[in-house]
Amino acid sequence: MKLPSSLWLALSAVFLVSACSEDQAVRRRELTEISATHTHDLSAFQQAQSAFAQSNPVPRQLDFGQDGTILIHDCALDGPLEHEQLWMRYTWVNTTNHAIDKVLVTIRLVDPDGALVKQVDMPLELPLKFRFSPDSSYTTSVGLATDGAHSRAGWSWDIRPHATPSARP
Repeated sequence: MKLPSSLWLALSAVFLVSACSEDQAVRRRELTEISATHTHDLSAFQQAQSAFAQSNPVPRQLDFGQDGTILIHDCALDGPLEHEQLWMRYTWVNTTNHAIDKVLVTIRLVDPDGALVKQVDMPLELPLKFRFSPDSSYTTSVGLATDGAHSRAGWSWDIRPHATPSARP
């Protein structure tokens, strides 16, 4: 039995519409799952940001004796999901009584087990080989990716300057 072409066309359209509606249902389900995951991850990140802000009040002054003083102006857990970072703006101040040629500021991220996750060394130098005289300062900022360490309770960070005293008079 041969089907008329109009019936054949109608049956094809029914099958096509049926397949498309199933495809739309799959897409809707996938989008709903992605949205739920994103909402969960965003909520967890916002909780981590809140906990970080409470345990890291600013401004903050850290004295390091002959290596000077660091004033932390801003410090936050920041960034979009999957690109989270420790962001900070700080000033190193020469609180010694002598000139300093250069300073190396090290910022470390440490996991809850005490293992180093990431470290950045930031050299602070004045142009033209000028020295840091007593009471002079250098302000900068840094964003250090947490590589997911922020999602584990008990992670921490520290900052430490190492000043090189000037050999010149």
